[in-house]
Amino acid sequence: MDNPTSESSNEPLDANGAANAFSSLLGDDGPEESESQQQNDDSPEAAAERLAKQELTGADEGQPDEGEGDPEPEADDVTVVIDGKTVKLTKAQIAENYRADMRDKDYRQKTMAAAEERKAATAEKQQASRERQEYAQKLHNYAAQMDGGIAEQSAMLTQELLETDPVQYLSIERTVKERQANLAQAQQELQRINQIHQQEQTQTQQAYMADQQAQLLAKIPEWKDGAKARAEAGAINEYLNRQGFAEQDVSAITDHRQLVLARKAMQYDALIERAGKAVKKVAALPVKAERSGSAEVSKPDGRTEAMKRLGKTGSINDAADAFSKFL
Repeated sequence: MDNPTSESSNEPLDANGAANAFSSLLGDDGPEESESQQQNDDSPEAAAERLAKQELTGADEGQPDEGEGDPEPEADDVTVVIDGKTVKLTKAQIAENYRADMRDKDYRQKTMAAAEERKAATAEKQQASRERQEYAQKLHNYAAQMDGGIAEQSAMLTQELLETDPVQYLSIERTVKERQANLAQAQQELQRINQIHQQEQTQTQQAYMADQQAQLLAKIPEWKDGAKARAEAGAINEYLNRQGFAEQDVSAITDHRQLVLARKAMQYDALIERAGKAVKKVAALPVKAERSGSAEVSKPDGRTEAMKRLGKTGSINDAADAFSKFL
């Protein structure tokens, strides 16, 4: 088919002719669709849809793939000064530090709350103990008054009163019985309070002894071995007896500090005794005699120097050193 524009290809085109020729190349509705499509693409709805697709895909059209080029530093890094040093923290580090601070704050709050609860419980217990003691004192006074009144009224219940005024006798007798019942009830209540007091004292003593035992083992870890602890405790008991302490005084020791001090004193006295024996043993050793005319000089073995040092200082360490030279 011949090109419809070939016949007039050599003729100049006016504006309408150029528009018709361009329209024939694109089709009859080409310009209208292109203009409509461009309007749709530039509409707010299209722009919003395009942005949503970009957020879902994670990249704009024409953006380079991940891994291409050097990664740029995060723009949200924070530079702070800690103890005079400049530190750069990322968002993750800031978040972790914040969580750690919150955990520490929560721990401190719980610890303080527990301490306050223990303090409140102790105060409440002490208050209850004081109130119970006051109540016991009132009961004691009441029982004493009641006992005196019963004795006084019981003395009035004579045979003569029964014969002369039996009504009065029965009235006094009934009053005496009522007071005796009240006295028995007061005495039972006093006994109950005394039992509670004894239980509290026992619990307090047990807690104190457990605390002293823990502190004792912290200062003398060797005593975690039960056999060694019993052996040394027996030795301390004998040592204190030799120092003039009575058996009941030794058995009354409950403060771990007293026991630690007694153990140190025993060990020190034992060290002094061993050092004294070492000095005597060293002094009793024979002195080596050199052969006359011998040109050979024996090598020093340190004994002479050690003995001289011991003679000057007289210390335990020098005595032990001198004794070791002869072994």
